[in-house]
Amino acid sequence: MRLEDAVIGWTPEQWDWHPTAGRIDVGLIRDCRWTSIFGKTEGALAAEWRTMPNREKHMFQLFILIVVAEGIDPQVAHAAFLKIDEYRWGILRDVPGAEQRPNSDY
Repeated sequence: MRLEDAVIGWTPEQWDWHPTAGRIDVGLIRDCRWTSIFGKTEGALAAEWRTMPNREKHMFQLFILIVVAEGIDPQVAHAAFLKIDEYRWGILRDVPGAEQRPNSDY
């Protein structure tokens, strides 16, 4: 899925009272379950997401926030983010799940 259509939903590990504590998922905006399952969401649900400059950079910053500050397991977060085309294209080629960006030599 393209980043412009992606919604990232997660609940911080520290929210041990929440039923989805420590969980994350990535899906399309048309999937309405995002607002009721996870404690936090980011992405295509926000009006400014489609026009945000440096959206790919923001995606990687969000990944770091989710892992470092929110306590989501890095491999679980990585598996969820692999659903996003720009994530797969932006990670190092020796990382499992990486892909070359279409029409690109790098």
